[in-house]
Amino acid sequence: MSNTTKPTPTSLSNSQQTLLITLYGRHLDSLSPHPILADPFSSLVIQRINYDFPTLAAGNGTQVVVSTRSRHFDERISSFLAHCKEKGDDVTVVQLGCGLDTRSHRVQWGGQGVRWIDVDLPEVIALRRAAMPDLPPAPDGKKREYSTVSGSATEEGLIKGLPNDGVTLVVMEGLAAYLDPDEGRRMVGVVCEHFGKRGGEVLVDTAGRLTGWISGVFGYIWRVKGRVGLELRPKRDVEE
Repeated sequence: MSNTTKPTPTSLSNSQQTLLITLYGRHLDSLSPHPILADPFSSLVIQRINYDFPTLAAGNGTQVVVSTRSRHFDERISSFLAHCKEKGDDVTVVQLGCGLDTRSHRVQWGGQGVRWIDVDLPEVIALRRAAMPDLPPAPDGKKREYSTVSGSATEEGLIKGLPNDGVTLVVMEGLAAYLDPDEGRRMVGVVCEHFGKRGGEVLVDTAGRLTGWISGVFGYIWRVKGRVGLELRPKRDVEE
């Protein structure tokens, strides 16, 4: 694929451009002699995008934080899927704010009654469809039930339009920090109401006030002029 045919992420907003930094961080980790995540698919995605990634200046700290967080999410998702398989439950993984994450390539999933849905804004999904490599075969050799949905995760209609006919695992890695507090809480409420009827889990990482300030001033969010929105206070905001 030549540079003239590779997609260029010019339509991404400042906050959306952080997905390029996390992608690049996972790529750098995969090149390390002792990788934390070991995600070769991220390198394939980078090769398919017309962008000067080294200008992002994602240092060792960024790649360690990004890769450690992603590995933790991967392990929790794998454990959840294994538990559902043991119980014979149909399960849907819904990844809200998927960005250019290659989790659907890294995690072992597939087979009868298992589906995966990646959700993000239209410009992100368009870039994802153009740059993402094909999924590897499922463990049973059959085609995986995978789809993408374009739209805002904060739109109630989008969430309620997603299937909830089985156990659901909702994944929100790196999303909450970019939401306004009120819309973030509303979204979580809609998610729990819509998917809670058949049971499941919500995996979400949040930023405390100090973490948000440090990331905005010194971290990779500053490099693309992004911002941290939803910052939770321990226990109090979670209970609310």
